[in-house]
Amino acid sequence: MNSDERGIISAEAEQQPSSLTVRDVLYILFRYKWRIVLFFLAVSSVGTALVFSLPDVYQSEARILIKGGRNPLTRDPAIDLPGADIAGTSGAATQNAVSIMQSPVVAEKVVEKLGVNQVLRAPRRSSLPNLKGSLKLGRGAGEQPANPEMADEETLRRTAVQWVMAGLSLTPRGEIVEASFEALDPSLAQSVLQNVVDCFREYYVAVNAPPTRPEFFEKEVSKAFGALSEKQRELSQLRSTYNITSIDDQMERLQTTIAELQSGIRDATTQISTAEALARAYEKQLASQEERIEVPPAAQSESPFTTEIKRRLNDLRFQEVELAQKYPDGSRLLGDVRAKIEITKTALQEEEKNAVLGATTQANANRPLIETLLDTEQARLTGQQSRLADLQKDLAQAETDLSALRGAESSVKQLQSEVQALEATYLLSLRNLDRSKTANMLDRDMVTNVAIIQPATLPFKPTGPQRARNLALAIFMGFFGSLGLAFLSEYLNHTFKTNEDVEKRLGLPVLATVSDREFKSCT
Repeated sequence: MNSDERGIISAEAEQQPSSLTVRDVLYILFRYKWRIVLFFLAVSSVGTALVFSLPDVYQSEARILIKGGRNPLTRDPAIDLPGADIAGTSGAATQNAVSIMQSPVVAEKVVEKLGVNQVLRAPRRSSLPNLKGSLKLGRGAGEQPANPEMADEETLRRTAVQWVMAGLSLTPRGEIVEASFEALDPSLAQSVLQNVVDCFREYYVAVNAPPTRPEFFEKEVSKAFGALSEKQRELSQLRSTYNITSIDDQMERLQTTIAELQSGIRDATTQISTAEALARAYEKQLASQEERIEVPPAAQSESPFTTEIKRRLNDLRFQEVELAQKYPDGSRLLGDVRAKIEITKTALQEEEKNAVLGATTQANANRPLIETLLDTEQARLTGQQSRLADLQKDLAQAETDLSALRGAESSVKQLQSEVQALEATYLLSLRNLDRSKTANMLDRDMVTNVAIIQPATLPFKPTGPQRARNLALAIFMGFFGSLGLAFLSEYLNHTFKTNEDVEKRLGLPVLATVSDREFKSCT
C-alpha cells in the first residue's frame, strides 16, 4: 500500500462517526490500569502527606457591640461640638468601627504592645505556602520570615503588622461586629485578638475625640468674660453719665414733660396777657375816680358802724327765735337776749339820726374797690410772669436732656447689642467648656459607644486544617485525575489495537491478524 492509499484510508477513517461505548470505556480502563493506579496512589499519597503534615490552626473569637451614640452621658445635644458625640446611625457607626479596626494603626499598636518577638513566636510554616488559601488553613497561620534572626528590626515589625492584619477577620452583623483571629498557637491567637480589641477601643476614642481640648475652651471663656466685662463697664459709665435707667421710658417721660411744659407756657402767656389788659383798664378807671364825692343826705351811704349794728341786731333776733323754741317766755336767757335787742335798736336809731344830720360829702367807695382789683391783677401778673420764667427754664432743661438722651441713644443701643452678643458668646463658651470637660472625662474613662460583649476566647480545638475534607479532596483529585490521565492517553494514542479499531476507523473488514510474535518470526 503506497502513501496515497494510506492517506485516503486515514481520511476515510477520520470521517467515520466515533461513539464511545461502555465496552470502550472498560477497555481503556483495563488497558491503562497501571497508569491509573500509579497516578491515584501518587496524588493520594502526596495529598495525605500534606494534610497530616500541616500544623493545627486555632481561632480566637470576640464580639463587639457598636451602638449609635456615646451612651446616655451626652450632656447637651443642642451644642454642636465636633467629636463630643460619637453619633450617627448604627450601620454607619458599625462600618466606621470596622474600618478603624482594620487600619494598620491598630495592628501597629498591637505589635508595639505585644512586641515583635511575641507576635512572631508561633511555629513557622514553610511547606507549600501557596496551598494555604485552597486548603483554607487560616489567614492568620500564614508564613513568617524564614529566618527572623537575620532580618532587620523594621522588616520584622512590618512582617508582624502584616501578619496581624492578615489574621484578623471582621464580620459586621447589624450593631455587632464578630472578630476572629487565627494562629498556630491558641494562646497567641487569644492574646493578639484581645489586644486588637483593646487597641481598637483606644484608637476609636482618639479618632472620635474632640479636636479641641478643655484648655482651649478655658482660654475662650476667659477671653469672652474679659470682653463682656469691658463692654458692661462702658455701658455702665454711659448710663451713669446721662443718668439712664431705661432709655425708651426716659425719652417717653421727657417728651411728656416737654408737652406739659409747653402747654403751661401757653397758659401762662394767656394769663399774663389777660392780667396786663385788666391792669391797664383798672389804672384808667382809677385815674378817673375822685377820692371824695358830694352826695345828698338821702344818697349818703350808711357808715360801717351802722352796718355793724344792723348785723348785730339780726344775730340777736336769730338767737331770740332759737331760744324761744327751747325755753319759755319767762326764761332768764330769753330775757337777756331781748334786752340786748332793745339796746341795739336804740343805738341804731341814734346812729341813723346822726347820719341824717351829718356832712354832705363822703369818700368815693369805688376807688378802694378799683385799687383792690388793680392790686390783685398786678399780683396775678407778677405771679404768672414768674411762672412763665420757671416754665421756660424747665422747658429748656428738658429739651437739653432730651437732645443729650437722643445723642446717647445710638451709643447705648449699640453697647446693649454688643453686651447681649458677648453674653451669648460667653454662655456658649461656658457650655462648650462644660461639654469638652465631659467629653474629656468620658474619653479618659473609655466611655464610648463600643461595648465588648464577648472578650477574646481561648480556643481549645483547632479550626483548621480540615483534614477529613482535605483528605477526601485529595482522594477525589487522585481518582478523577487518574481517569482523566487514562482518557488523555487514549486520545493521544493513534495506533490500532483491535479488529474493531480497524473496522471502525478504516471501514474495512479484517481478513487476517498477525501477532507480534509471528511478525517478529517472519522478519
